[in-house]
Amino acid sequence: MTVVSRTTPVGLRGQNIWVYCGSLALLLVEVVRAIEELPRQRRPPWWAQVAEAFRLEAQITDMFLDLDLGLTEQQRDELAQVFAQTADRLGSRLYFTPEEVAGWDKVPELPPSIRGEQLETGPTAELARALADLIRGTLPPAPPGTWWFYTGSGERRTIAMREPWE
Repeated sequence: MTVVSRTTPVGLRGQNIWVYCGSLALLLVEVVRAIEELPRQRRPPWWAQVAEAFRLEAQITDMFLDLDLGLTEQQRDELAQVFAQTADRLGSRLYFTPEEVAGWDKVPELPPSIRGEQLETGPTAELARALADLIRGTLPPAPPGTWWFYTGSGERRTIAMREPWE
């Protein structure tokens, strides 16, 4: 596994946010786990094309995740609902336990910083809400010259944009 950076961009329709790789990996694994625990007939028909992208991003953690994912507008709305439901589920608990994370077999490898630790679910729930808002187009734009940044503690703040060569 290769983890190049601690943060990664996620975007849709030209609006990008920056997130901690670990929070994104936890969120994507939680979404994969929840959907794949459903009986096949209850899974969204578009799930097969999204599942592999989520698994890959959870493993590598430093690629741009474009939430367009080749989905129709209606399918993206359904994906936003999946993220919102995941946020609600995570908000009802306090921690991911080391045993729980170790037992996730839907994504074979997670960043080393995630394995063997008890991690708060709050930051991951906040990220799930932000991604649902991003997909729905209800995430407010960041102030000019900045990106939204979702920290490992679940806080949303801004960071300055930089030119690609800086």
